[in-house]
Order: sequence, then C-alpha cells, then structure tokens
Amino acid sequence: MALVSLLASVLLSSPVQSARNAAPAELGKLDPGLVELLSSAAPDAFVPVDILLSEACPPAWVDALAATPAKGERRELVIALLKDVAAASQGPLVRFLEKRRSEGRVRGRIQRLWIEDVVAVEVAVALLPELAARPDVALVHHDPPRSREVLLGAPAQGTGSTCGIGRIRAPAVWNELHVTGRGVVVGVLDTGVCPGHPDLGDRLWKNPGELAGNGLDDDGNGFADDVHGWNFRDESADIDDTDGFSHGSHVAGIVAGDGSSGSICGVAPGARIMALKIFDDYSGEASVWRAIEYGLDNGADVLNGSLGWPHGRRPARAIWRRVCDNAIAAGAILVFAAGNDHCESLFNNVRTPADVPQVLAVGATDCQDRLAFFSSCGPTSWQAVAGFLDHPYPPGLTKPDLAAPGYGVRSHRWCAGYRELSGTSMATPHVAGLAALLLEADPTLDQAGVRALLEASAVDLGAPGKDNEFGSGRVDAFDAVRRVLPTARQRRR
Repeated sequence: MALVSLLASVLLSSPVQSARNAAPAELGKLDPGLVELLSSAAPDAFVPVDILLSEACPPAWVDALAATPAKGERRELVIALLKDVAAASQGPLVRFLEKRRSEGRVRGRIQRLWIEDVVAVEVAVALLPELAARPDVALVHHDPPRSREVLLGAPAQGTGSTCGIGRIRAPAVWNELHVTGRGVVVGVLDTGVCPGHPDLGDRLWKNPGELAGNGLDDDGNGFADDVHGWNFRDESADIDDTDGFSHGSHVAGIVAGDGSSGSICGVAPGARIMALKIFDDYSGEASVWRAIEYGLDNGADVLNGSLGWPHGRRPARAIWRRVCDNAIAAGAILVFAAGNDHCESLFNNVRTPADVPQVLAVGATDCQDRLAFFSSCGPTSWQAVAGFLDHPYPPGLTKPDLAAPGYGVRSHRWCAGYRELSGTSMATPHVAGLAALLLEADPTLDQAGVRALLEASAVDLGAPGKDNEFGSGRVDAFDAVRRVLPTARQRRR
C-alpha cells in the first residue's frame, strides 16, 4: 500500500484528470442486457456478471508510472499499483457476495481481477438491484459465455497459396539480419495449443519456478503446474487445443512455428509461446482479462488475441479499454484481430478490443495484397461510451491500424501436420510475431515504439496514407527490423 499512498499524495491534488476515470452511468449502473433480464428472467435465475468498482485505479496514477524508463521496473510498478488498489477496494464487496452465497443468491467462484478493479461472479437476477445500489459499485456488466463467434478464423475456401511469412519478408529477417525473436515471449490468448506438435514443442514458454505434475503451486503465483501457461476456461494446467478447427494451434504456429517437421510457419521461429487457453466451446470476457493478467505477471512481452466481441453483443467496452490501457502502460505489446465482419456498416464495425485506440488492430489481406473479403473496416467511435466520449463520428478513429496476410494461411493442425485457415485471426499473429522480431532487435520498445515502426515500414495499400481498410498498410518485417537495428545497436554501445 506504500505505492498507492505515495501516488495519492502526489496526484490526488493534481488538476489532471482523464475522461476514462469517470464512472459509467448509462441506464444507471446495470448495463442494458441486465436491465432486460430484470424484466424477463426469473428472479432465481443466475447470470454471470463483471462488477466494476467505483474506486478503480485512477488513470493518472498508472500514467505516472508508465513514464518509468526501464521496462522491467515499469511493469513491476504498474502491476504492484493495480494489485494494491484492487486489494484495498474489493474487500467489502467480496464479503457481501460471500454472505449472499450463504443465502443461495451467489454461486461459483468469486474471481477478483486487478488488471482493472473488477470482480467476476454469477449472481441471481434478484440480486442485481442490490448490487447496483452499492456505493462501491460503478457498473454491473452482463458477461454471458460466447461460442466460437468471437474467434476470427475458419477453414480456407479453396486452396490458398500460403504466402504469409514470405509476403511480409520474414525469412529475410532471419537470414540477413539474423533476428528470429530469441528471448521474446508471446502470450497466445486462444483455444490452447498442442504441445506435441514437432514445430512447437521447443517453442513453448517454460515457467522456471514450476515443477510439472506435482499438483503444487511451486512458484507461488496462484496457479499449480502452470509449466507452459494456464487454462482459464477450466481452471487447470491443461493447455491442449481441443477446438474443432485447431484455432489456437494454428495461431501459435504463425507466431513461432519453427519448421521441425518440414514447414516453417512462424514469423518469429526463435520466440516462445505462452499458452493462455480461454476457449473450448465458449467463454466470457473476464476469462480474457484474467489471461492478460497472467501474461503480464509471468513475463509475456507480446499478447496476441485472434478474437473479438462484435458491438452487437454488448461487450464491456469501457472495461476493455481500461484493461488494455493498463496492460500497455505496464509495457506489454497488445495485438488483436479487427474482425471478420466485412465492411458493411459506416462505423463501429471493428470488434472489441481491437477498437481500443492504443491496441494494434489487424486486418487481413490475400496473397495479392488485396483486402480479404471478410476483413472488418473502420472507423470506430467511442463517443457513446461513458467515461471516454471521444473519437466522435464523423470522422471517428481510423481502424484497423495494419494489415497482414490472412487468407489461406498455412500453419499447425493440432499435434501434427498443417492446414490452411482464413481470417483476421491468421493475420494477427503475423503482426505479433513481427513484434517479437522487433523486441529481439530492441528490447526497450513499447507499444508506441512498435506501432511507429510497423506503421512507418508498412506497404501502403488502398487510399494513400492510413485508411479504414488496410490501416497504414500491409506489414513488412524486413523493413521494420532493418529500421530499428542501427538505433538499437548504437544504444547498446
């Protein structure tokens, strides 16, 4: 709590105040989905909710620590602050929920998050008004489990020419610049991976403090046997990919598959994959937030999310933005898929959290650098999101930020062999892998630095300049890494 006290003394009296510090107020404290349930569902029906505390960490506190020059120290300070604030504010609410559990109005685990000051739990519909009446509650969000609709990859239609890593000139980075992503950890938030795939077995992150199979939390991080990551869907160390399309294995292969069984699929074949399993057949938003927490706490440098919630499904956009901003403030690189919803609407077609301003949102191209027919287009807007009310439309916020190959991409099929899938799910790990290459070249880079390099080096497509179809263009790995190497080498001298 010393860190919180220090920041409070410095910043509480400051006139600086971010718009995202305001408490959401639309329809009171219950989001529209819960308001509807109050009038339609049985009082004893249970609903999964995410409860945002009103004393969430002020953005100015996080921003102050984000200015810390050393990335390692910066991450430690930001995480410590977020944990301290959550621990100080959540106690009364958790005690309230535990008491209601004894009355049969709360069930399952009460999950305390710190990446944003949120408690996730299942409650009876009849308890919702009582929650909303609490002064320590700012928002109660309905978080129903979603099916594969939030995953953004599917079997390729026809035979793709599997141009991905060659099109972005990744092999030239390995062969001419001798950069492969060594020492960089990429967290893959997805359906898991198959540790037995020959191209991935040596590429998995290994928790140095954990012993496999003894059922103990050897390193004291709150997770037992988490040798290669964690399964947030089932609360276990089982990270195996059981998705029908091998979605997670395919994504992981595009990041770091090293070609041991014959075909190099990975942009960064020297990087390590931290498996953050959040889906089998369904899952909710809080599982992704918890996976981001784990990645931050356990050393992931890049977080890849080949997933996204369409706005029609009412994601907690305000919470997502705070979660992503806090993770980026801690020094992580966040890369998310723009979506497979075509370009059918004028704005807000890009999914959450790719619509978060600081997040790198990735659209998809084919092998001829044409926009993939399914790729979502911008712009997006935050003008109606309480606590932000920015990027009004028109013109809105230009999204996606970048594009990468996403049609007919070849990568891993579960535990052996390969297959082609299409989607912005496949484009996104090209960019996450490229971020790993940049971080090997210059470990001091943060989200802003990676963004600047990728956008400056991208091949401009579509309308001149950054646009709402291709962003700044299709990424070029060789040009991006070539730009950073002289500066990074000079810094090391």
